[in-house]
Amino acid sequence: MGLPVLMPAVSPRFSPAWLSWAVWCLLMLLAFIWPIPNGQLPFHRNFPLLLAFCSMVYLFFKLPIAERNAYLSPYRVLGWGILILSLWILATGIWHSPKQWAFIGTFNGKWFRVLQTGLMGLLVLPLFAPRSGGDGRGRMLFCYLLVAMWLVPFLQSLDVLWQWFRQGSLPWQQTRLGYSRMEMSVHINLVASFLFAELAARLLLKRRWMPIHGGMLLFMLGVCLFSGLVIATRNASIGLLGMVLSVTMMAVLFRGRDWGFVKTLSGLFVGLALIVVVASVSWKSDPRWKTFLQTVPISLDTEHFQSWRDRETYPLPILPNGQPVDVSNYERLAWIKIGSLLVLKEPLGQGIAGDNFHRMVERHYGESKTTSQSHSGLINFALANGIPGLLMWLIVLAYLMYCGFRAFYHDGLVPGLFLSMLVLSYAGRSLIDDVLRDHMLEMFFFLSMMLLSLCHGEKAGKVAAVESSIAEHCQRAVSDCV
Repeated sequence: MGLPVLMPAVSPRFSPAWLSWAVWCLLMLLAFIWPIPNGQLPFHRNFPLLLAFCSMVYLFFKLPIAERNAYLSPYRVLGWGILILSLWILATGIWHSPKQWAFIGTFNGKWFRVLQTGLMGLLVLPLFAPRSGGDGRGRMLFCYLLVAMWLVPFLQSLDVLWQWFRQGSLPWQQTRLGYSRMEMSVHINLVASFLFAELAARLLLKRRWMPIHGGMLLFMLGVCLFSGLVIATRNASIGLLGMVLSVTMMAVLFRGRDWGFVKTLSGLFVGLALIVVVASVSWKSDPRWKTFLQTVPISLDTEHFQSWRDRETYPLPILPNGQPVDVSNYERLAWIKIGSLLVLKEPLGQGIAGDNFHRMVERHYGESKTTSQSHSGLINFALANGIPGLLMWLIVLAYLMYCGFRAFYHDGLVPGLFLSMLVLSYAGRSLIDDVLRDHMLEMFFFLSMMLLSLCHGEKAGKVAAVESSIAEHCQRAVSDCV
């Protein structure tokens, strides 16, 4: 596969050594099964997650206290921000929930589990790459986890090809591996964004960060693009377009000062060409795009057209061409508008729950048979945790984005590009899809925290290398003088 041998990447530093290897295997397993429904697994996904979390915390506390404090010190600001947000989420839920103990269980499953995965991401380097990631072992660990995640779109592609062979036609908009097409597309785009960022780093920055052969990298990216386009989720296509544009812009601007006008323009042209290709495939494979613009003013007129509230009582509006609106086009826009109004009506939130949107629609607009949630992650988050909770969440994202941009543009570290791309793409997708929940939010926290620690680790490694070089130079100078 063009990948390095695993042994140098994971060096057990604890006794017994088998525990380190067992925890690493659990992390690899978790990276693979994250988007797969528990009903399709021989065990619940939380079993390896909690087992890995408890083991990692145990191993971390076996480290010397000075080493633990030195490692966690760069993350104090972020830690305090997440702690304040968590206390607000807990207080808001207890305040609004009629059964406080029931909400404690909801908080544990919906938010505390996310915090656990974030801490696991932070602890990967000190447990398995104790030299601050400067020797390349940190990036090897990330690479192996990414390959485990990539196996999901690989199996999805094999399943599509098998059905194509058996049925004689390509099975569009189908997945038998994930919870839904939307959730599968989130996972695929997540993997694709890292692979494309690595490709951009190699082509535009002349840097190879992940230890993957170039041919294998293109194959892995091609598998992600194929599986994602066959699923044919419009929002996934939008996310893919945004990812290609963002990575291209960041990488080209990074080198723009050295390239000059013509080369910079050529780099942007290549990125735009890729966007045109993806947009063309999405346009041809999804007929819903054809009537989208005509549907926008109808969807936003939620007072006159109320099919968004009850499709059985209120028939779907009619387009100027005489056809009914596409249900997905119409309802998503209407729900996002209504959800935004509900946030303004109740700005302190309702606590984490899966049916906030439905309950609040009935409270303010009357009896409804609408969906349980608004299909926008940010709106659902604001409905649950209020405007203060939403602002604190955006501050956390902005801090992660700042760390990524600074690591990439100021320190020249490729994991900074990865972190920026992850936060930007995930935040963008949360505007139009309900991704701020469950295993999707767990994956985001785990990967963002691991990439953040890689940024700090590689920066510390560069500083140590420079200091070592200076010390060696001074020692030689002193020797020469003597």
